[in-house]
Formats: sequence, structure tokens, C-alpha cells
Amino acid sequence: MFASVKLFWKRMGKMRIPYLFAFLLSIAGICLALYSTSLTGTLIDLFLTENSPHNPKEEPYYYISYLVLLVVIVIVKDVFHFTKIMLVEKGSQKILLNVRGELYSKLHNLDLQFYTKNTTGDMMSRLTGDIDLIRHMFSWIIHNALEAIVTFLGSFIVLMSVNPWLTLLMLVFLPVIVFCNYKMSKSLKPEHVKNRDQMTKLSTLAKENITGNRVVKAFVREKYEKDRMTEENAKMCERSVKTHVKWLKFHIPIRFFCNMMGIIGLFGGAFFCILDPENFTVGDLTIFTGLTWALNSPMLLSATIINDLQRFSASADKIVSLLYIGSTIKEKSDAVELSDKIEKIEYKNVSLTIDGMQILKNINLTVNGGETVGIMGPTGSGKSMLVGMLARFYDPTEGEILINGIDIRNYTLSSLRRKFGYSHQDVFLFSNSIEGNIAYSDPDMPSERVYDCAKIADAHGFITKNTVNGYDTIIGERGVGLSGGQKQRIALARAVATDGEVIILDDTTSAVDMETEKKIQEELEKLHGITKLIIAQRITSVYKSDKIIIIENGTVSEIGTHRQLKDSGGYYSRVFNIQHGNGKSEVDD
Repeated sequence: MFASVKLFWKRMGKMRIPYLFAFLLSIAGICLALYSTSLTGTLIDLFLTENSPHNPKEEPYYYISYLVLLVVIVIVKDVFHFTKIMLVEKGSQKILLNVRGELYSKLHNLDLQFYTKNTTGDMMSRLTGDIDLIRHMFSWIIHNALEAIVTFLGSFIVLMSVNPWLTLLMLVFLPVIVFCNYKMSKSLKPEHVKNRDQMTKLSTLAKENITGNRVVKAFVREKYEKDRMTEENAKMCERSVKTHVKWLKFHIPIRFFCNMMGIIGLFGGAFFCILDPENFTVGDLTIFTGLTWALNSPMLLSATIINDLQRFSASADKIVSLLYIGSTIKEKSDAVELSDKIEKIEYKNVSLTIDGMQILKNINLTVNGGETVGIMGPTGSGKSMLVGMLARFYDPTEGEILINGIDIRNYTLSSLRRKFGYSHQDVFLFSNSIEGNIAYSDPDMPSERVYDCAKIADAHGFITKNTVNGYDTIIGERGVGLSGGQKQRIALARAVATDGEVIILDDTTSAVDMETEKKIQEELEKLHGITKLIIAQRITSVYKSDKIIIIENGTVSEIGTHRQLKDSGGYYSRVFNIQHGNGKSEVDD
């Protein structure tokens, strides 16, 4: 836990000095509070008892000066207190700002394998609830722990100076309180870890039901999903109650013994005051009763502090693990910029294995710059992985991929990926305007360029005629409000708008009608000098390609043109016969 505190402390940056100054203000405020209590006892002995040497009526200015001093102490103490709160909050918010930004940057730099193993709900919990506990640690736990220690030690010194025997008598239960706190710290952390994991399950379930709401309704599974949420919610409630009950098992005896300290201080002080009034005055009794809170409140607060420390520890482990997790896709320290035009792409003996499952095996391919290459194959054969390795979404486990004769791992990631315009089969659109989505690669892109890209994707017509505000229409998360074909066309326009030298279309026209697909193909053919990699299941999407690659079971089974493959008896031939029969069709032209 202390290593985590040290790690986050570094993230406070320039606010560390003001934060430490807040500690000094806390100590000064506590000293003033203790002094004001002692001053009150002195005031009583000097003016308000039968044997007092001074009379307020005879010496009003002397008496009033004490009262004014007490008022000044209260004002100064409050100024210190509010200044401390402001500085501590600024420091903790600075940590929050830096850690959240660092986590967000880390999430963008992690490879795709990380996202296949971790849920969105877990990531959201780390970026919200766990991060807030980091803030709570530095804004409340640390300062209250410090104040508790200083208050306890300060009051102990003051009370020992007044009557050491009564002070030690009040602390007779201290070993029991310390033992209860120790046992509590050991037993609460596992409970908070379980609570945190259960909250992740709840977040994941809620996220799935929100994004998959259409599927839930389509299958009439509302009751089932409500029951799932009710069950997980009940588990969360049960876990929270169980943790709180375990905390109370320690907090109740701690509270009891702390209250016993107050009783001992009150009755013991009265006993000393009656038996030995010369050495233990009414003022001394006032000091003891006034500082009893200063002696037992830190012990009472210790139970809450330890509970929060264990909550922090559980969350800090999650944050630290994410901060230090490594990506399998790493950029070399001596990587160079890919500034030249892509003339040739080569796969040399490339194999890809993920989590022990071989996806691709011994792939050897060459794609020349400016070529249009069609890629077909059965579902799950590895087509998307094949093109995904070009932008280093995955790295080959064997072999190498070369661009212009140089291994792509020798290029910087940013310069490499800028060369590609990618339209994924799983279309994702942001909650933004249509124009904002198309111009995602360049927010300053001229509107004319956006319109041209939309026309290439045959999206300009429906955008201007069938949407409320044209290109300014705000579309919902993941493109809710648009048909599947419309989303695909906007995604295609976004890929074209990147001005990449290689456009990768991963089943991009699967949801559009044949007429629209033909228009899109005609527009894409006008993009001269651009390499196009087209993954498709339709013959009509790839038959005009310079070469067609067939991937089966992770290997290249066929390479050739449409004319070479349609009568070869292989996968392409079978698909051609299924889609177009044995008669004459447009793809024979």
C-alpha cells in the first residue's frame, strides 16, 4: 500500500509543496485547539472559582483580554482549517487529473488482445470508482490520520503535564483498541476486493444491457435481464452489508473502550479534584474533560480510517496493475518514420497464434502498390487478422511483414498506421455529427472534402435527403438511428477521408444492396494510385480485383484473378456457382 501511495504522490506534481504546507496548517490548528482548552482551564482558575486570585468585576480588562485571545484563536484556527481543506483538495484533484489522463493514454496504447480479456465495465470502474478512492485517500484519509496522530500525542503531552497518573489510567484500554484495529485491518481488505469485483460485474452487466438493448427487446428477454440485474444487485447488497457488519464487529468494542476512557477521565478527575484540590484544580478538571475528546476521538476515527485504507488498497491495486501493464505491440526505440510511398507489401512465412490458438500459418503474399486485392474465405478463416497485422493490431508470432523491403516493426506506429484507411466489419460510429464522424482523422478537414468522401461511399444522397440536419445530424452511440448499410457507408467515407495509401475494407458493403455496392465499386475504381484490400463474401465485391486471395483454415489456398479461379474447382468456384449459378452473369464480363 505504501508503494502505491508513493506512486500517486509523484503524480501530484507542483502541488506537493502546498499539500505539505497543508500538513503544517493542520498541526498548527491542532496546537491552537489544545492551547485554547488549556487557556480555558487557566481562565477558570484565575477568575471563576472561589479561590481565584483575580475578580472579573475588579479587573475586567484582564478578563476580557483572555476572552479576546480565545476568540482570536478560534478565528485563526478556522482560517487554517479552511485553507488546509482547499490545498488538500487541489492536491488530490491534481492526482486525479494526472492519473486519469495517464490511464486513458495507457488504454489507447494497449493492444487489442488486452480488450478481448478485460471487460468494459471493469475499465469504467477503474476510471471512475477506483480513481475517486485515490482522491479520497489524499484528500481525507492521509490528513485525518495525521491529525488523529498529532491530536492524540498533543493531548497526551498536555494531560501528562497536568496529571500523569490519571492520564495513564485513561489509557488502560489502549492495548485492546490497538489490537482490535490490527485485526480489523487484516480482515477487511479481502472483503473490499470482493466488493470491488462484484461492482465490476454490475457495471459490465449494465453496459451490456444498454448497448445490447435492441437484442434484448428483439428476443423478449427483458424479464431475464432484469432478473440477472436483480440477482447481481442483491449480491452487491449482501456483500456490502457483510463487509459493514465485519467492520462493526471491531468498531463497536473500539467505541465502547473509547467511551470508557471518557468516563474514567470525568470521574477520575472529579475524584482527584475533591481529594487534592490544591494540586488538581477545577481548571485542571476542565482541561481533562475538554481534552478527553482529543484523546479518544483519534481512536474512534481509527476504525473508519483503517476501513477506508483497505478500500483504497483494493482500488489502488487495480489502478497500479493497469498503469504497469505492458503491451505486446511495442515500438522500437530506434524506429523510423514511414515517409516513402508504399510500393510493395510482403508477407514472408507469417504465422499468428493467439492464446494458444493458431489463426494463420505460413502465409506468403506480395501486394504491389496501387493494386486492388480481394480476400475471401470461410468465416473464421483469419481474413481480418491477415490485414489487421498490417497496421500492427497484432504482430506475427513467426515470420515478418515487409513494406518497401523493411519489417513493419522497424517503423513508428503512428507513421505506419497513418498510411492505412480502415473500415472495420464491426462498424463503430461516435456520438457526434455525421460530418464529425467522416472527418474523424482530421477535425479541420474542409467540408468539401467530407462531401467528396461521402459521394465515393454513396452516402451523400441519404445524408442530405433522409436525415434531419444533413451532415450536422447528431447520430447516437454506435450509430443508433441509422440502418446497417448507412453506417457502413459512413464508415467507408471515414476510411477514404484518411487519405491513406492503403484502404482496407473489411466486409464493408455486406449490409448494402447490390445497386449501391456497384456504385461504391465504381467510385473506388476512380481512386488511382491507392492500394485497396477488400475482404468480402460476395463475388461481386472482388471479381474486378487484380488478384483474389482465398484464405482457408488459416492458410492461403488459392491466388489468382476471377477468370483463373471461377472454374478452378476450389472455394472461389464453389461460392461463384452458389451465388451466380452456372448461367451467364455480370461478373463474367
